[in-house]
Amino acid sequence: MQLFFKNQKCAALLTILVVMGFFNVGCRSGVQKGVENNVSQLVRQLDPQSEIVSKPFKPQDESEICVETAVAVAKAGHLKEAIRLYEKALTLSPDDAGILLQLAPLYAQSGDSEQAIEAYQRLMETEKSNPDLLNNYVWTLMEAGRLETAKAFANSGIASFPDSKKLITTSAVISYKQGDRAAAFELFSRALGQAAAHHNLAVLDIDSQNDVIAKSHIDKAMQIQPNPLTSQLASAIAEVGE
Repeated sequence: MQLFFKNQKCAALLTILVVMGFFNVGCRSGVQKGVENNVSQLVRQLDPQSEIVSKPFKPQDESEICVETAVAVAKAGHLKEAIRLYEKALTLSPDDAGILLQLAPLYAQSGDSEQAIEAYQRLMETEKSNPDLLNNYVWTLMEAGRLETAKAFANSGIASFPDSKKLITTSAVISYKQGDRAAAFELFSRALGQAAAHHNLAVLDIDSQNDVIAKSHIDKAMQIQPNPLTSQLASAIAEVGE
């Protein structure tokens, strides 16, 4: 699509944690809710031979376990549990920007736009030269309905990073949502060329249930530069119309 839409025993332990559902109770919790056990006790239950058992956990160690478990949990589709694990890791390592980088998009995916925006704002304080991070922040603002704010940050970002196709195309989507189709087309064309601009406007029109206008953009895109993706889009429109 042409739209721009972030040691072996331990690894085995993390897999077991996910399979057995222990992620619901946190990084240092026991198996039963409300029962407080430390990580060493939990490791002993799962792997009595583990060398981890004899070593006390430092906050950083526990933070890393939380993060590694959160990654596996998120991949399994359990966003809320993964978020809680990342939040726990962040309390243990509050200056770790890498944790926030993982947490911010998860907030957005779970529908918590305000938490996502707050996380991105914290990141932007120290990561001002990262256009991809800025783009994610702008996209989150847009999806939260803060179009004016999103557009202002997009414009500022494009001024600083004029070659960022992601920022330019995100700005195009914002323009479309604001009702400025001409600006959206100009921005898409600037980043991707006119054929892709027509294709992307068609995608946005279909999403907005403007199938007639979408078809006109598909036809124009195919005239300029035929490609399989636009052909699939044309077929999808045709099937809906039947």
